[in-house]
Amino acid sequence: MAKSGKPHHIQYEAEAACTNLLILLKILLDYGRLLIRRSYRQLNWQVQTVGNITHFHFAFMPIVAFFSDTSWGGVDLRTSIMPRVVTRNHKVILIAGGAGFVGSNLCRRLIDEGHEIICVDNFQTGNRCNIAPFLQHRHFRLIQHDICDPLDISGPVDEIYNMACAASPDRYQEGPVHTCKTCFLGALNLLELARRKKARILQSSTSEVYGDPEISLQDESYRGCVNTCGPRACYDEGKRVAETLFWEYGAHNGVETRIARIFNTYGPNMDPADGRVVSNFIVQALKGEDLTVYGTACKPALSAT
Repeated sequence: MAKSGKPHHIQYEAEAACTNLLILLKILLDYGRLLIRRSYRQLNWQVQTVGNITHFHFAFMPIVAFFSDTSWGGVDLRTSIMPRVVTRNHKVILIAGGAGFVGSNLCRRLIDEGHEIICVDNFQTGNRCNIAPFLQHRHFRLIQHDICDPLDISGPVDEIYNMACAASPDRYQEGPVHTCKTCFLGALNLLELARRKKARILQSSTSEVYGDPEISLQDESYRGCVNTCGPRACYDEGKRVAETLFWEYGAHNGVETRIARIFNTYGPNMDPADGRVVSNFIVQALKGEDLTVYGTACKPALSAT
């Protein structure tokens, strides 16, 4: 009978060594898995308690596949969904109506602060010239889109500003149905995007939600004097229902919402033919024309603020 090339005691020792090595490796893997899970729980606690951090990104995430089956801390490794670190020093911010008067100035301010901007505009009233200085900026992205249609954005979004909708009476009365849709469907689509992305969202509302006010100055406790069938109703009531949507999503859908009622505003990138009182004053003054005073002594159309 042929004899084995190795003595039996050496073969058994080698098998035992291999078994012990596998056991040690299993212990190390289990211990590593425990450490990573503990680290994730600690980081997850930070997500809940530090307001300026919403997600985390781990460079060692692919290694986690060795320590777990298909998921880790609620993250599905099979779909490669990885959280991302976001601090107040750098956010991804979507601005709907970003090529408009207020929106373009907001783009400039946030880019200067170092944030990444996604500008969404259908250019109904927005102007490409307003955003021309940013088009080659590495932190600026332009999407031509009407927010009346659902919007899908790849990647994270931390904040959303809804500055979309024609605000000049001359412009929003040109297409009153589209104005209503922009206010309602646009707000709804952006709120749904905020819900999916877990983003904070701000609605730019207006003093027009007070309708034809019976008091001046108006504060937030005043409910307004409104007309659902007037020539300005498409804008006034559209903005009111948008505020309602924001309130409901904040109260019941877990979306962090903000509402800002913007009154007479003027500044760079404003259309000289805007048609509102402040721009009219400025244009008439520059042309040396008589200034048109709106309203009456008893009920001025332009408040002191």
